[in-house]
Amino acid sequence: MRASTYLKYLGNYMPIYSYKCEDDHVTDHLCPISDRNNTKLCKVCRADAYMIITPVKVSLDPSDPAFAGTWMTWERNRAKQMKQELRLEKKREG
Repeated sequence: MRASTYLKYLGNYMPIYSYKCEDDHVTDHLCPISDRNNTKLCKVCRADAYMIITPVKVSLDPSDPAFAGTWMTWERNRAKQMKQELRLEKKREG
């Protein structure tokens, strides 16, 4: 199931699950939690498809202080960049 992936269907929220058939087609299906382990028909080849667990895609924003290691790396790189820009400006002026 994709993390935080829910659709509102007839007034209720239902998760979207990923299913994979023997031909390696991965398709998404909207279904209630109680129905998630049942096989579904592949939307591509119409074969039986079984639920798979898909990885969550995460992208960290380097400017977000909530991620200390990433923030410190970003801050260090930004300080280096600022020094280089300051040196270039001084060379142009002088």
